[in-house]
Amino acid sequence: MEGKGGRRRGLRLPLISDTNRQVMARQQGQQDTELVFLVEEAAEGGYTARALGQSVFTQAETRAELVEAVRDAIRCHFENKADRPKIIRLHYDGKENPPCVVPG
Repeated sequence: MEGKGGRRRGLRLPLISDTNRQVMARQQGQQDTELVFLVEEAAEGGYTARALGQSVFTQAETRAELVEAVRDAIRCHFENKADRPKIIRLHYDGKENPPCVVPG
């Protein structure tokens, strides 16, 4: 689009309202309260769990042991309780299982 004198005018972007900023901040905060792990069978037996978006990795022999190992890894990685995710999701072979809640 051209303005006076043949110069191009910049695009006008809509302003973000305070309400939209609050919604976006709330959504960002919700993302920080959840951590997803990709669980795979290990070549040598057992299972490995790798967090998506964080440097957290653990392994165990059984699925039940893996849940506890993931919780322990979370406690070690996030020393401050306020920084720990409230929900941990484990994806086994691309399938999501019910979330595990990390104890306080």
